[in-house]
Amino acid sequence: MSIPFSNTHHRIPPGFANLLEGLAREVLREQPEDIPAFAANYFEELLDKREKTKFDPAEWGAKLDDRFYNNKAFEVGWAGIAALMGLVLMQCTGLKSKISPNAFELHVGPKTGHSTPDEASPMPNRGE
Repeated sequence: MSIPFSNTHHRIPPGFANLLEGLAREVLREQPEDIPAFAANYFEELLDKREKTKFDPAEWGAKLDDRFYNNKAFEVGWAGIAALMGLVLMQCTGLKSKISPNAFELHVGPKTGHSTPDEASPMPNRGE
């Protein structure tokens, strides 16, 4: 019997997907006969390598995923992209622009630590 309003979204630990992708890549590359034994050997070598180099690929992959999905600098939007393309076009053709050259600079916000648009920089006004 299923519960209609139950939460069915499960999450895997950060970095676990990277470990499984690495194992899958090596299994496809090596084509071993005994995959469970190969996986045990692969993870043993990975653990030895992590202890020797102090580099954890699972932690590194989790940080990359976090940076990609939580970085506010990627949330410029189409209006910002169109204005930036207009700046590039004006600069290439030699036309004068009403937009400040530092209108698209980003700074780190004081509370969140994420990149946010600089409030001091005037954004282009579509009504002008």
